[in-house]
Amino acid sequence: MPHGVRLSDEQIAEIRRFAGAGMSRNEIVRRLGVSPGSVSKYAPAGSFDRSETAAATKAHHTDMAARRAVLAQNLLRDAEKLRAMLWQPALVYNFGGKDNTYEEHLLEEQPVDAKRAIMATVATAMTTHLRLVDHDSDGGLEEARSVLDGFMDAVARRAHELGAAGDA
Repeated sequence: MPHGVRLSDEQIAEIRRFAGAGMSRNEIVRRLGVSPGSVSKYAPAGSFDRSETAAATKAHHTDMAARRAVLAQNLLRDAEKLRAMLWQPALVYNFGGKDNTYEEHLLEEQPVDAKRAIMATVATAMTTHLRLVDHDSDGGLEEARSVLDGFMDAVARRAHELGAAGDA
């Protein structure tokens, strides 16, 4: 329905009836051909309970956090494996020449340019790991709450003790 068009009394009554019967907002929009805003405006307050949507959204965020935690673990593991490669023997090889020959040599450890590339990759994996961990961190908020709760409990107990001693 175009913006600014007034709904008829019958349309408003239908919106209220359908919403009261538990019909979803989108279904009312489809049936009556009115805008979602109009349905929300004229439906009785609380007609479209979002608690299930909120619970589903919270579950989705929890699932994503769990997946990020696994990914962060894997990135850390990858960084460790890559870093260990710095000091492992390395097979270097070359194709080419006019006869298109192949030559290889086993070195005691990675060449310097390979070490540089490995360290850059380790740094990238570690940076990404730390960003994932930081993204899902509450910054120590839960720990602070726990400490403050314990402190407040101790203050309340002490106040109670002092009050009881003053009454005696």
